[in-house]
Amino acid sequence: MRTNICLAIMALFALVPFTGINAQYSLTVESSPAVGAGGTVYRFYVNANDATDKMSAVFGNDQANLVINTPDGIFNSPYNAGWNAAGISPLFLPIFPDLADDSYATIGLEGPASSGAAGSADASLVEDGALSPTISGYFTAGGTNLNVNTLTGGSWYVLNTAANALPENGRWLIAQITTAGSISGQINYQVFPLGVGADEVQVSMAFDGVGTYGGGGTPSTPGCTDSTACNYNDAADEDDGSCTYAAANFDCDGNCLVAVDCAGECGGTAVEDALNVCGGSCAADADADGICDDADDCVGSLDACGICNGPGDIYACGCYDIPAGDCDCDGNQLDALNICGGSCAADADADGICDNVDPCVGALDACGVCNGDDSSCAGCDGVPNSGLVEDECGICGGDGSSCADPCAAANQSTPYTLTVESSPAVGAGGTVYRFYVNANDATDKMSAVFGNDQANLVINTPDGIFNSPYNAGWNAAGISPLFLPIFPDLADDSYATIGLEGPASSGAAGSADASLVEDGALSPTISGYFTAGGTNLNVNTLTGGSWYVLNTAANALPENGRWLIAQITTAGSISGQINYQVFPLGVGADEVQVSMAFDGAGTYGGDSGSDVVCGCTEETACNYDSDATNDDGSCTYASANFDCDGNCLVAVDCAGECGGTAVEDVLGNCGGDCTADADEDGICDDEDTCIGELDACGVCNGDNSSCTGCTDSTACNYDADATISDD
Repeated sequence: MRTNICLAIMALFALVPFTGINAQYSLTVESSPAVGAGGTVYRFYVNANDATDKMSAVFGNDQANLVINTPDGIFNSPYNAGWNAAGISPLFLPIFPDLADDSYATIGLEGPASSGAAGSADASLVEDGALSPTISGYFTAGGTNLNVNTLTGGSWYVLNTAANALPENGRWLIAQITTAGSISGQINYQVFPLGVGADEVQVSMAFDGVGTYGGGGTPSTPGCTDSTACNYNDAADEDDGSCTYAAANFDCDGNCLVAVDCAGECGGTAVEDALNVCGGSCAADADADGICDDADDCVGSLDACGICNGPGDIYACGCYDIPAGDCDCDGNQLDALNICGGSCAADADADGICDNVDPCVGALDACGVCNGDDSSCAGCDGVPNSGLVEDECGICGGDGSSCADPCAAANQSTPYTLTVESSPAVGAGGTVYRFYVNANDATDKMSAVFGNDQANLVINTPDGIFNSPYNAGWNAAGISPLFLPIFPDLADDSYATIGLEGPASSGAAGSADASLVEDGALSPTISGYFTAGGTNLNVNTLTGGSWYVLNTAANALPENGRWLIAQITTAGSISGQINYQVFPLGVGADEVQVSMAFDGAGTYGGDSGSDVVCGCTEETACNYDSDATNDDGSCTYASANFDCDGNCLVAVDCAGECGGTAVEDVLGNCGGDCTADADEDGICDDEDTCIGELDACGVCNGDNSSCTGCTDSTACNYDADATISDD
């Protein structure tokens, strides 16, 4: 790489000379009611002169201040943690409708680049970290005033190779801001007429609310000229498209002009039915029990025995006598836990847990071992739960300082080594690889990851990489912590980053999302590789590409002695070459550029002349390296009952669990606890009210005698209780 990446990008826009107002490219501000956030959504459009014009940037500096006044604050959806439109995923809009009201900066897009025309690119950002607020801070924290007025200033932009640099329907969307109050200020933008950068036009345009500004010609008063509109302006002589109208049945103040129905709908027709349900269809509920008669099993009331309009209970248990030894009227008895109808046969240690489910029939020792002797958790000092272990030097409780770590010594011989770590994917399948650059000092700063014709950036993933549909962007800004509990495999998404595993708002104060510059001729581009399941990335052109942060960003500093620069999830192998630029002790003039080849997990960049080969030396590990002379702690192992490829090595139980113990009970229920069903009626014996059959009189295993007698009412021995005639 021929120059300092971050300083070159800042110089491109923040220090451009200002040429004053130019009416060629007017500014239109349109408004509409917010979907769910309340207030008004303002959209800022720059109007093009030709279909080949290209929008370059929106900017501000000490010569042309970028000012946005929103005294009542702006709305920022918690579901877009970034400053631009890249976080407005179309997949989330049906679930979180007020995401559509989010305030953001953009160039020609109202969502991530993947939702735009082919070749679109998310807007990138450079800004002076001394601004208060910064541009990113204003668009993520409900800002009330933005004033970009320093020498360095700031800008959001796209390269002129991006498809969205061209106008859509004759104009470019450059920002959306939702606020409950007024909005005014000054917007500065740079346009390339007919796409020619050398002919750049810079426009500075003041605005106050909706309207078209800088149109030229005879002075006019823009506003709503429709007298039937709620915001009709009789002083306006140029309609600016801002007219708003009252909804049907309402006046302009939101007052209902007609009757309100039972559902609270102005002008609605819904009425209550017999169950007092607004808009319901029930015609009658004679017994007023809240169940419509046409669906009521009993129009009236059930007696204690469950008989509709019956005589009620007449026996000891309401409808029958309780048998001797039972504890309730359902035939249940007390079990070992003194639970009526319980299934516990024994509780030997009287701890209130049935022995057949008790994890310990007895007592746990100090180490949590059932009936143990307190020895299994003793530290190297012999004290239970002390936590003390021997260090690599064999000293109990030592910190390893008394002996040398060959792998650490080898790695320090080359500045800024690369470590690739692996772990199983949470839900996407395959393996998650995390790429870390190791710092030498806590004040070192990571500048960029890059590739060009001199130092190719290569990542080979022949089986493709996993990209979650819930992060439409190329970097970590779309990994919102709010979505991880709902979409767990979002944690497996492949992305590029500088020191962050989520949006900048989830990092340390002053963090910034990584920005991207890339040659659109690459196939795939960096953004394309990280959003479309790439199989191979090779950044090898003269222009090349880079993801980076400014050295003012908090995440330019290492965390725990290193920087996360990428996460890639794939079901197959991974190899290639990573190039990165670091500022030792934070000094840009002393920049160090490193090109590091890698192949799978491990630490790369140790002393190539040393006899030390670091890797996994445990033969039982899945990533055992027979060439390694010293273990670097990178070993990974198969889960219990599985091999390293995830294949089950033991029997699968009835619940489908590898090595599980669940079996079917006598009723065919997987994991059930029924041990007997003597009469094979599908009811477990310990719950069956009759193990056998009921006779015609309803008596379990009876002989029909209990209800037999004379059923002729004219006979002298007529028995009113008899239901079966004995002639």
